[in-house]
Amino acid sequence: MFVFAAGLSSAVDVPSRPFSIRRAEQYRQHSLIFGPWGSEARRSRDPFVLARTVDPTKVPFMFLTCGDREGFLAPNRQFAALLAQRHFAYEFHTGPGAHDWNQWNQRLPEVFQSLLSHIDTGK
Repeated sequence: MFVFAAGLSSAVDVPSRPFSIRRAEQYRQHSLIFGPWGSEARRSRDPFVLARTVDPTKVPFMFLTCGDREGFLAPNRQFAALLAQRHFAYEFHTGPGAHDWNQWNQRLPEVFQSLLSHIDTGK
């Protein structure tokens, strides 16, 4: 159905984050998306679990980017390493910036350039 997916500063580690009282409201919202902690629903929606189990040839091309001053940088690097290990079609970029539109706006031309190149080829 899809040939391309992009993630700007993706929170790929959310399903594996333990509860934190400092982020109780955020944790509740994440539970609505991913399911309760320890549930099969949460496990089945974890990007790391999915990347370890899905056939890489059946997944859209992924464009991932993350700023070098973000808390999400380490999990995004780990996710990109897993994608490389499993031979997914993807590209991962880092650049100066934090988790904000200043950084994301700088990446949008690359996202659209990559999107257009993958729409043409179908993968």
